[in-house]
Amino acid sequence: MFKNHEWNTMEIIAKGPKFVHKVNGVMFATVVDQDKKMSRKKGFIALQDHGKGCIVAFRNIRLKKLK
Repeated sequence: MFKNHEWNTMEIIAKGPKFVHKVNGVMFATVVDQDKKMSRKKGFIALQDHGKGCIVAFRNIRLKKLK
């Protein structure tokens, strides 16, 4: 799924409480946020990686409002 030493395409679709994460067009994870107390409709987007020895870079980041 992941391409080592190459650019990978990540897609995150957040609609309501459901989040879908795709890597290079392949479904990677699906999460449904059921915590109504902590859930937010507004906020910030954080991009990070905690893997040991990882080198992380980002390019061509785009946001699209879902209808």
